[in-house]
Formats: sequence, C-alpha cells, structure tokens
Amino acid sequence: YQRRVHGVADVVLQGQANEQMLILVEPTYFTANKFTQKDNPYMVKLDMAPEKSTKLALAEHKNLQDTLRRNGVAVQTFKQPCKAATDAVYASDSYLSFKNEDFPDGLLVQCPMYWPNRRKEKNPALVDFVLNEVGYKDFIDLSYFEAEDKALEGRGVLLIDWPGRTIYAGRTNRAHEDVLVKLAEHMTEISGHYYRPYMIESMDPKMKVAPFHTTAFFMILEKVAIIDWSNVIHEHQRKEMKKDLSRFHDVISVSYDEMFNGATLTVELNLPDGTQGLLMSKTSRENMKKETEAKLRKYFSKFVVADISVNESVGGSSIECMIQPIPM
Repeated sequence: YQRRVHGVADVVLQGQANEQMLILVEPTYFTANKFTQKDNPYMVKLDMAPEKSTKLALAEHKNLQDTLRRNGVAVQTFKQPCKAATDAVYASDSYLSFKNEDFPDGLLVQCPMYWPNRRKEKNPALVDFVLNEVGYKDFIDLSYFEAEDKALEGRGVLLIDWPGRTIYAGRTNRAHEDVLVKLAEHMTEISGHYYRPYMIESMDPKMKVAPFHTTAFFMILEKVAIIDWSNVIHEHQRKEMKKDLSRFHDVISVSYDEMFNGATLTVELNLPDGTQGLLMSKTSRENMKKETEAKLRKYFSKFVVADISVNESVGGSSIECMIQPIPM
C-alpha cells in the first residue's frame, strides 16, 4: 500500500463514523450494462433509449442529492468519468473508505472490478479529493488483481463488523477470496489488529444463483445487522454468523420478499441533531414489514426515503450502491 502524508481531519471517530460526507457520482450516460446483465438478475430489461434512461436517472440522482442536503447531510458529487462507464453511478463499488479508532489517519482502497467496462469507473478526481482535500493518509490500490480477473467490488460485496474485526463477503465472481485475504492482511498491518476474512457461501433460494453482491441479502450498520438468512447456504455458517454478529449487533432477520425489494440496501446517516437516520429507497420502504420497521425504529430517529426506481430497474442496484460514505 502507499503511505501518503496529508493533513489529518480533526475528528477521530468511534466505530465507523460520527461525522461523514457522502460521495455520489452523477450519471452522464446511463443505460443497461450488457456485461452485468449476465450475473445480475435484478436488472429489468426495458425498451428505453439511453438518452431517456440517462435523463430519468439524472433526475433521480439530483432528487437524492437534494433529499440528503435537506436532511443536513454533506454531499460531494463527481461526474461519470467516461461514457463507457455506464455503472459509475454506483459509487459504492469501486472504492472503500475507512476512518475510525483502528484507522485514525483514514484509509482509501481502490477495488478491482470484474466486468471490463466497470473497470473504467476508477476516478482519479475522487481519489485526489479523498487524499488531498479530506486528508486521508493511507491508500491501497488492489486493482492489479484485475489482470487475473479477480474482483472485490467495494461496499457492494464487503461488510465489516468493526468491533468484531471481521470482514464478510459472499463468494461470487465479484468477490474473490484471494483479494479478500489480501485486503485483510493490509488492514491488519496498518491497524496493528488482526482482521479476519470471512467468505460466505450464498445462493438465492428462488433464482438459484449466487447473489452478485453481498449487500443484496446482508448489511452491517453500527448497532444492527440486517440479513435474509435464506441466502446463506450452510447451517454451520448461519449459526456461526448469528453468534458472532450478536456479540455487538442486534441481528434483524428479514423475509425474502423484503430482501428482494432492498431491505438490506440501506445507508446509515449521521443527522445534525446527533441521531442516526436510515437512508433507503422508496421501493424498500413500501415493502418493509411493520415488525421490521418497529425493530429499526429503536435505532434510527428517521427514515430518509428517495425514489430511484429507474436506477433500480435499469441498473439492478439500489440506493446503497449509489453512496460512498467518507468518514471525516
């Protein structure tokens, strides 16, 4: 990894974040990705010209930005780096950013992507901003794994139990175990604490395919973990994960239908009044069961909701995928 010395932000965070900025990438050419259609069953084939899908997706994106800012959340936007990078709007996948007690100087990771046109999403302006403007000091570039077609697609595939120092990823072509192990080694070296890589064997029980991203069925937030256990194949892994996650989190189980509509695809927000909000899509909110809502309300003072239906259908992803949180 590269060690870079820049100005360090004033706030040292407990857990993952007390203050944050959200990075979003505005679409300039948004259309169905012919590569990701091969392994993303959530994509809906629409007879829509690229000009129309781009216009609609950009309108949703602007509304999402406005919604976040109205709720007192800091937002930094970048443009899609090139026309071929049609999925660049999903800013959570190409990078990982950490800043907490184990990584007080900030750590930015550039992640290897699986499909060729997703590799074009790397954004030097974003990297420069995080390292030079925000002041992160550590930068790991794992994109060399792309030469071996080994991927680890950022926050889409990777979830961290911070107090348990465990890095979870669901096994898929988008999350290769070699890259997961290498990342864990780097995080262990930088922090001085052992980080355990944990590969989940997963399968969508209805579609009979491995979920292309782990967040499709699993999310870890500061105090809660949300999961559809039907996607975890092995009983011994379900038992082990429940035991480990329950040490530091309230584990909330959701139904398959809730999962299919994005129940796990959420982002924790630090609101100006010091409480936590939960960002979710309109689709996810409308399909949330009352018992799930009641459990989440114990930890989140507000549900922040945005309609991103075009991004969900054309891209087969949801609101969590569009956000790269930068702990400050």
